[in-house]
Amino acid sequence: MASAINVDVAELAGLIVEAVLYGVFLILFLEAMYLTYMRRKRVKANKILVSVAAIMLILATIQLVADTANIFLAFINRSRAERIEFLHDVSQPVFILKHTTLILMLLVSDSFVTYRCWIIWDKVIWIVVLPICLCLGSAVTGFHAIWSFQHFHAETRTAQEKWLISISSLSLAANAVSTALAAFRIWHRSRKTAKVVGATTSSLMPVVKIVVESGALNAAYMLANTITLAAGTEGLETMAELGTPLVGCIFMLVIMRVCINSEQTGTSANSKTGMALHSMPRRSGEAGDERSGAGRRVVISQKVFVTRDYVQDTEGGTEGKPDASYTV
Repeated sequence: MASAINVDVAELAGLIVEAVLYGVFLILFLEAMYLTYMRRKRVKANKILVSVAAIMLILATIQLVADTANIFLAFINRSRAERIEFLHDVSQPVFILKHTTLILMLLVSDSFVTYRCWIIWDKVIWIVVLPICLCLGSAVTGFHAIWSFQHFHAETRTAQEKWLISISSLSLAANAVSTALAAFRIWHRSRKTAKVVGATTSSLMPVVKIVVESGALNAAYMLANTITLAAGTEGLETMAELGTPLVGCIFMLVIMRVCINSEQTGTSANSKTGMALHSMPRRSGEAGDERSGAGRRVVISQKVFVTRDYVQDTEGGTEGKPDASYTV
């Protein structure tokens, strides 16, 4: 299929979009870190989230530098024909660097989504066996493609399309499966809690929205990337260049949503996972009510990586105010 645009145009357009998205990503990163550490008096910052965010920033910076260098090398002191030939050479070190960076970014993103699913499912490893296999399959396929680029100089982008499509498809599947499992778990736990304390205090819809929306944004990019690869156009270079900062932006939005929801509910938080149902310790004056259960307070902790604690007073049939907290 004849390409609608040439590779040099696609690369230049991709760099412009990437630079804009990198600027957005940097702003979101600073805001997310501010919101995270602003709450340290009440909530201990999650080291895993902060580490993943820092890794994504480093990878996005490396790719922006690599893509900028690629454009300079291609456009300076080269004719149009030489420029196109240079950009089609998949064995160029700068080409290897930027595509390795993209594969690493997808691996980090997919690994985090899988980790989040594992936490939500109370660290039951067999639940995430399929997402882990898909994630590793995407990484192995990606690094095999990079190895082919380095060692088989005669191969072109077209010859490697099958590998690129496999990377994108496996990453899309890993993201979709992990997101679906996590959302189902939260929804199921929410329904079980509603039977105990009532629907008004057991709703975890904000948590479900954060999980589903972040997964949907990732899946939308991967789907668009897969379609572009299957179409065989040079637009794949544009998609590859905007991928790294876009994935980073999505991750930063997750952190910000969690922090903002926490501030809106004005809560204290903890950073445990799992689900606990227990009675709070009684005061000495409440000992006489032990048989009837009057005056008992029930604390139901829904800990699903984003934590919400519900407190209900059962005396007199009155409902207590939910104490909700979101942990990053």
